[in-house]
Amino acid sequence: VSRIYKILFESAAEGLVIVSSNGIIQMINSRTNEMFGYDKEELVGQPLEILLPEKYRDAHVAHRHNYNEHPKRRPMGLGMELYGKRKYGSQFPVEISLNHFEVSGERLSMALVSDITERHKSQQHIYKLNEELEQRVEERTRELAESQRLYQLVARNFPDDTINVFDKDLKYVFVEGKELFRYGLTSEKLMGTSYLQRLPSEIREEIKTKLLEVFKGTNAHFEVTFRD
Repeated sequence: VSRIYKILFESAAEGLVIVSSNGIIQMINSRTNEMFGYDKEELVGQPLEILLPEKYRDAHVAHRHNYNEHPKRRPMGLGMELYGKRKYGSQFPVEISLNHFEVSGERLSMALVSDITERHKSQQHIYKLNEELEQRVEERTRELAESQRLYQLVARNFPDDTINVFDKDLKYVFVEGKELFRYGLTSEKLMGTSYLQRLPSEIREEIKTKLLEVFKGTNAHFEVTFRD
């Protein structure tokens, strides 16, 4: 049975590190050596902090003491980005899960270490794409706002007439032009109201028919004479 456990320990696809209560590495599997660039048994007897970047080591000692006082199975560094340090100094992102057990009265901790470099690259790529998308949206929104102000200014000063945009019910979606001021109207007052209701009843159907042809894809240009 012990041989089976040893085979399982050595053949695990993730790094496995067993550490004493004082933070000294007791056992380590081949995947961990491969991941961190060490030779077999080179890490045994070393402090666990040798696998961490220098700037995290002091804080990790405190975290390790706290874990030994309140041990439980849990992921390490929730909400944080964790990094390991290889033998020759390069760093890489890791994901670590912790567990504890006792052997002959001695408390040991086990860390399961995963190299998440590819996942981290994918996440960073997604973050970059999102940032670029947000930037493009902001730029496009600003451009649209500037364009809208320009178009509104042009339409509002359209001489002697109005520019009208209707929906399929021939209600105002947009209207601007100097003709509005002549009648004391504002575009806000007309929005959502029926264009046809503003026309004499005698010509409503004629104009309605011509305007609805446009919604079928037909370009139209027409004049209507009413009472001379």
